[in-house]
Amino acid sequence: MQLQYEIQPSEHLEMVKTARSGSARRTIGLFLDGFVFLCGLLLLLLHPEVFWGPVFIACAVLIFLLHFAGPYIAHRRIYTRNPRIYGQRTVNFDEQGIRSDTQLGHIEAPWSSFERFRETKNLFLLYQTKDYAGIVPKRVFSSPEQLAEFRNLIGSRVRRG
Repeated sequence: MQLQYEIQPSEHLEMVKTARSGSARRTIGLFLDGFVFLCGLLLLLLHPEVFWGPVFIACAVLIFLLHFAGPYIAHRRIYTRNPRIYGQRTVNFDEQGIRSDTQLGHIEAPWSSFERFRETKNLFLLYQTKDYAGIVPKRVFSSPEQLAEFRNLIGSRVRRG
């Protein structure tokens, strides 16, 4: 199966959000952020004369906002700094693996080099490491049958994550 596409900004952003969602690090971070907020609130209520209460609360609010702004910041930084990485490509998927041709060069990757895949509403994400995922947009498939064929191919070669 051969596909030609370029990765759009919205697709890259969806990948970044997906990679960050559900991670244990994010959950623990939100929990610790809530704990710092409660400590600051408790300090403010019990010792209003001490300035650490408002400092803790302000830090907790800032960190909480960064949890949600982080994917947008990462996307903008990565996507705008590396436009050639997301440009036009021709990708072949077969029983052996993936072959991709872009303006940067030719890449061949056997299925064994992928540790897992995830499917989102608009994308297939093929992970070679925990943090690096190849993006295959669903919009590039010409029919529901071709989409199902691709889903079956990667499902038989790569474990679902």
